[in-house]
Amino acid sequence: MEKVNEILNSFIQQSKTDNLKWSAYPKEYLDLNMKVSFGQGVPARVSWISFLQKRK
Repeated sequence: MEKVNEILNSFIQQSKTDNLKWSAYPKEYLDLNMKVSFGQGVPARVSWISFLQKRK
């Protein structure tokens, strides 16, 4: 499993490009759902990454 600092560094570096692909990012980190977005069709003004608690 990647360390969170590696994931965040990769996210920050990709945010500086026009690459919209997110499939290389894990869907889960520890016990959290992880979601990433760089935009749909065109790069987003603000890319985002979230770590969300799983629903019970």
